[in-house]
Amino acid sequence: MFEINGPPGRDGGVRLRPYQTEAIDRVRDRIRSGVRRVVLVLSTGGGKCLARGTPVLMFDGSIKTVEQVEIGDLLMGPDSRARTVLSLAH
Repeated sequence: MFEINGPPGRDGGVRLRPYQTEAIDRVRDRIRSGVRRVVLVLSTGGGKCLARGTPVLMFDGSIKTVEQVEIGDLLMGPDSRARTVLSLAH
């Protein structure tokens, strides 16, 4: 699950567009209601992907650009725990 810390735009928080906030609220509502698998679909430009060249923090503390990330890599999660890359979209 994801976590956005702090109010948007403050203390490193992410500034979301209204439709993004609504989508996240709906996903959270479904999870709270007991749904275990949720799929979020947004159109192109909806904020789901990282731009080419975006730095990504690896679990070992190194940095890769998003296009260098490979299946099986370990990324640093927001809780400082490892996240394994399961798939990629090109």
